Amino acid sequence: MSLSRWAVTTAFEAPWKRLHSGSMAVNLVPRAYSLVRSLWPFMLAVAFGGGAGGLNLGDLSFVFLFFGMAAWSTFIHWATLRYRVHDGRLEIRTGLLQKQVRVVSPDRIQNVEMVRNIFHRVAGLVELRIETASGTEVEGLLSALSVEDASALIEQLGKARPTQEAEESLPVVVANGFTDLLRFGVTAGRAGAMAVMFGVGVEYLQYSDPERLASLGDLLGTVGAVALVVGAATGSWFLGISAAILRHYRFKLMKRPGALVATEGLFTTRQVELPLSKVQQVTITEPLLRRLAGFGSMHIETAAGRVEGSGVAHAEAMVPVVSRAAFASVLREALPAIDIELDQADWQLPHPKALVRSAIRVTFQGLFVGAALMGWFGISGAVGFLAIPLFLYLTWQDHRHQGWLITEHVVVIRHGWLNRVTQIMDRRKIQSLVVSQGPLLRGYGLGLVGVRAAGSMVALPIIDWDRALGVQTMLLDPVREAP
Repeated sequence: MSLSRWAVTTAFEAPWKRLHSGSMAVNLVPRAYSLVRSLWPFMLAVAFGGGAGGLNLGDLSFVFLFFGMAAWSTFIHWATLRYRVHDGRLEIRTGLLQKQVRVVSPDRIQNVEMVRNIFHRVAGLVELRIETASGTEVEGLLSALSVEDASALIEQLGKARPTQEAEESLPVVVANGFTDLLRFGVTAGRAGAMAVMFGVGVEYLQYSDPERLASLGDLLGTVGAVALVVGAATGSWFLGISAAILRHYRFKLMKRPGALVATEGLFTTRQVELPLSKVQQVTITEPLLRRLAGFGSMHIETAAGRVEGSGVAHAEAMVPVVSRAAFASVLREALPAIDIELDQADWQLPHPKALVRSAIRVTFQGLFVGAALMGWFGISGAVGFLAIPLFLYLTWQDHRHQGWLITEHVVVIRHGWLNRVTQIMDRRKIQSLVVSQGPLLRGYGLGLVGVRAAGSMVALPIIDWDRALGVQTMLLDPVREAP
């Protein structure tokens, strides 16, 4: 009897499907690029370490090894990955030596993302990312499906998308054109990109001719060094502007019943759908230059946070340019639970003694910077101690602009002066609360309240310890459903 039941059950099991046969072609180049990017110092050593004779046999063997690893990884990914929807749940089977089966329930899906780089588009394929709140990686990653198979899978999971014609008729919440993205790129800080460019230059000199690196100051002189810094800053600035335009090209945030849909990208197109029921936090960032220009950016986050090599830090929709006048309307679309106007908020302030704690911290940081510069440059490095007054001024400004408030449905926190950040968290998504104090805070009778949701945390400005305990108790109270 049990055997016949087993036979009937297996007879109706959904068949396993595999990735499109073009998966090898569309994934090989991005995987090889990702490998080279992670090993670029060693690749520079291989490329320039051969001297005037160029690459020798040993160098070439390393190059072939790198790309062989990428090709093998791509092949194994295609050959072993199988997926199906069985009993209403997505199952993904992977692995050669260590096999793994992942099961994703539709009600646990935070958002669905469709990504198409230039290779996908040429081949008529799409990468499907089905994300939950389970960790720091994409739980359901299907790197190369036909558009028809991807749409059918989404529909099987109950996440059906509108047709292209219907999508074009969706109400547009925010649209960023070329001029908007140009403003976004121009006002971005590029210290990180400049550091990378310097790093590449130093690695090149080190591997091509170490003596040139040692005598770099003599080679350039003062004027040359200044020109190098200016050139690197200008180059990284233009590079950042171009990257912003390419990544967010024709950005649109649209609304459909129960969800927001964001589309963007020129060479790599990205479409992400965020169910409103899964949105747990909205973050508004307003660096000083953008604030003066009258706009900021918005990050709409679900619990599906992740970190990956493509540089996308979270499963979210980032709206590059939102005018200050539109903050309230966009915020209401993304977080319907919000029950306050930020421009009219009666902000609660941090405790005055918190400024003393911050001043002590930045003073020690300034002393460290000055001592380090003196160690490198001798007595002339003492100019680094002048950073202490600057640090103290910035600390004072940051303290003045901190604020927090708790309403019936949301927690709102604001901090920063040069880079103002406002975080709005839905109270229904709060997972835990932490009230803490270190030795210095204990001496002042202060406390720090951390509010945690799945995949993210916000921290209130430092307040009185007893008040912090009261805030913790208040936030533990059940939250009524927003009207």
